[in-house]
Formats: sequence, structure tokens, C-alpha cells
Amino acid sequence: MIKIYVACAPGGLDAEAQMVLDYSIRKFTTVDYEIIWLQDSEDEDSPLFNWNMDTWETPFCGFRWAVPELSNFEGESLYLDFNHIILSDLAEISQIDWKNDAVLMTTKNNPLSIIKFNNRKIQKYLPLIEEMAISSSSHSICARYFLENKKLIQYIPGDWGPDPSNTLEDLAYKNAIYYEDLHNMYLKPIGYSRLNENCIDHWFNIYVDKTRKPNFDCEVFGEYYHEALNNNFKIEKYTDVFN
Repeated sequence: MIKIYVACAPGGLDAEAQMVLDYSIRKFTTVDYEIIWLQDSEDEDSPLFNWNMDTWETPFCGFRWAVPELSNFEGESLYLDFNHIILSDLAEISQIDWKNDAVLMTTKNNPLSIIKFNNRKIQKYLPLIEEMAISSSSHSICARYFLENKKLIQYIPGDWGPDPSNTLEDLAYKNAIYYEDLHNMYLKPIGYSRLNENCIDHWFNIYVDKTRKPNFDCEVFGEYYHEALNNNFKIEKYTDVFN
């Protein structure tokens, strides 16, 4: 069983992207897995309640460092940013052996957007959740620490990086797509109509570059979105304020 922790915004803001990621994982992954969504919680008993996000670029980016403790510092866990489309079997990552002093695995391109944690070995390098929750700088401190201490990082082989696809030939060599252009990927064509009906603003609005043109990855997202719907995936599963 692979535990896959996925960070995303609360309130169903990124429900379309969550559905596409969930469907793409199911399409290719050959082993049992569980997805745990890492979202800002209104439950006072949740470990993700009332974190200080003042300096975070997104409303979820610091939650990745909670994964080892959420896993009780046992075994291995996989972390993903929500804005991925998986194109191959995540079991390939889970089967990679650890080398030397490494406590996390990630990609060379866009490091820390995909992470495999050695939950036990990394424990001594991380603050506890209760400490991270009160400091908005905990995310940047943890990220910088691991990126500067190369001996603690092992790179995942294969093309799991963020470079956009331009052709089907490009896509054939990719293990995953990571996309930063949420506006063209799904907000403009799909998400805004749903959010506007409920008078909800999206957290990404301040980052929108309207001069940016859609690329081939946008077509892939659209294809997977409709495939998911045709395979009985429903947007409502990923929302908690529109039901």
C-alpha cells in the first residue's frame, strides 16, 4: 500500500485538478494506494488546523513537511503537489532503493514537487508539526535546508519534471506532467464557471498571466478531465462547500 499525500487548496477550489490527478493515478498505478488530501482544516483537532501561512505562495505549500509525522515517522510516504498529471506507474518510485544518507527522494527538475520520504530517517531533520504550524517561515527553512544539504537528497530517475510538452513524442517520454499555469489548464475553460456560480474567488488569481498562451499540456488535461468523467469520477467528490 502506497500512501500518497497531495497538497491542495481547501473548499474545492481545485476540484477539477484533484479529479484529474486522482484519475491519472488510478489509470497507471498497479499497486494498492491511498490518497490523503493535505488541506487547511477548520477542525480544531486536525494537525492541519490554523497554520501560519503568511509567507506561503500557495495555501498549502508548507504541508508537505508534515507528511513524515502524519505517517507516525514509519515506513515511506509519497508526496505530490496537486497540479500533476501522472503518466506512469507510481509503484516505480516506491520500488526505488535508498542510497547512502538520503532521507528524501525528489526530481532534479522542480525539486520538492514530488517527494518520497523515508519517514524514520528524516525525523531528526524536521521540526514537529506543532512547531511548524506557528511559523510561516518553516516551509522555506525546510526547503532550503534540504536543497542545500545534497547528501540528504536522492534524485528520482525518469522524466517527472515540469517541462511542458509540445508534441505527442515529448509526452511519450514523460512519467508525469507538472503544470504551473492553472489559468489556462483548467480555471478559464472549466473552473471559473463553477466558482463564479458560488461567488468564490480562486487563490491563483493574483498569479494569472493572461498573455501566456495554452500549450500542449492543456490538451492533455482536457482529455484526462473528460476521461475521468466518463469513468464515473465526479467533481463533487473533491468539493466540501458546494454540496
